[in-house]
Formats: sequence, C-alpha cells, structure tokens
Amino acid sequence: MKYLFVLGRNPELSKAEIFSYFERENIQVKNSQTISNGLLVEIAEEKIDLKKILSELGGTIAAGKVLLSGKIDSLASELEKKPVYFGRDNKVIYSVLNFAHYDDLSIILDAIKTNFK
Repeated sequence: MKYLFVLGRNPELSKAEIFSYFERENIQVKNSQTISNGLLVEIAEEKIDLKKILSELGGTIAAGKVLLSGKIDSLASELEKKPVYFGRDNKVIYSVLNFAHYDDLSIILDAIKTNFK
C-alpha cells in the first residue's frame, strides 16, 4: 500500500520522524521517494491508521493513502469512476498537490468535480 506524507517546515527532520515511527511500530517500508515537500512511501502492511500516526507525528502536515497513480490522461478517466469520498457529511474539503509539476491540472480538477457530483 502506498501513502503520501506532506512534510513540515524541516522536511529532512519530518522524513526522519516518519521512518523512526515506522521502525518503532515494526512497519516495513518497501520503497520511498521524496518529491519536493512530499514523501511517497510504500509499506508492506495492507492498512495503517493514519489518524493515529498523524497525532503522534509533530513535523508532518498531512497524510493520505494513494488511491490512483499513473499518467495524467488515464488518471482523469479513473478519477471520474473511482469513489474518492468515504465520509458521511455532504461537505467535502479537498486539496490537490502537484508533486509531479504538471503545468495544467485542469483535467484532474474537472475529473474530481465530476466524481463529487
């Protein structure tokens, strides 16, 4: 399973804190990649408790499970079909972080809007 962590003011310290947490909790990291202030981590476990982890990490701004990955064109069509909201309220707050540095994310933003309708 892949997760993305948005690192805080000191990205290297935030990254070290995340890896230290995983080591302490015996969560095996299969692969990791740092992109700007984001840390993409692939772990062996099927599921982790992100709320618990975020409550224990001081240098991490946000975290989430990676639902889709791939080229931007195929992502748009997949986003329109795949459920991305699992809450109970009608109010949805979301953000889009451009770690891939695409110039135009309008395709992705439109697909997200279509999905939420």
